[in-house]
Amino acid sequence: MGKGWICLHREILENWIFQDAASLKIWIAMLLRANHETKKTLFNGSLVTVDRGQFVFGRKKFSGELGVTESVLRLTLTRLKNDQMVNQQIFNKYSIISITNYEEYQNVNQQTNQQTTSKPPADHQQTTTSKQVNKLTSKQNNLKNLLSENKFSDDDLKLAKLIFDRILLVAPKTKSPDLDTWADTIRLMREIDGHSLEEIKQIFLFANNSDFWKSNILSVSKLRKQFATLHAQMINPNQKPKELQIREGAV
Repeated sequence: MGKGWICLHREILENWIFQDAASLKIWIAMLLRANHETKKTLFNGSLVTVDRGQFVFGRKKFSGELGVTESVLRLTLTRLKNDQMVNQQIFNKYSIISITNYEEYQNVNQQTNQQTTSKPPADHQQTTTSKQVNKLTSKQNNLKNLLSENKFSDDDLKLAKLIFDRILLVAPKTKSPDLDTWADTIRLMREIDGHSLEEIKQIFLFANNSDFWKSNILSVSKLRKQFATLHAQMINPNQKPKELQIREGAV
């Protein structure tokens, strides 16, 4: 990455991204990595043309350089895309991130002219400021609503139903859960914990077929809580749960 500097607008103080240190770190790193002019670069053996305001993105490398987990990076990237702050083009071996309003905020001449222009009349300035505040408030409210809504997919709900059907085979008297809540927990396992739907399904099926775990994993929240333990035991069948080890040692 070349040397130099970027423009950073004071509006960032009012943006949701300023409220979370990791998200702010990721956003500023993206601004710094974005090209200030079109260039060609080699990435994983491929010659890639990267335009102004873009940069080549690899999740593992990016998270390693910043010292943030891939799940935090994935969640922040999703929020940035939902808020239309960035776009992502996904290719076979890499993806390209585009800063949506790069030209608007990194146009040095425009920023200089805005700062050196004589002060406008008070009534005009007040009207402009009010419009900006209303626009920003509306944008923040829209984002807040977006983040507060359950955004689980049809596949999340489908897996939640499958899990409940399998649980009924083990515990027929289990009360019907709120499947929307279960689906949203599965969404969190994908977006926050970084697990794929197939991984979640396989871990559950392992637990559901285990003599020990099938009577313990009777909800998606319990599955999420025990996910790491279940995964470790699935890949190493000789490793038994601590509860089971204690029980057998006491006999």
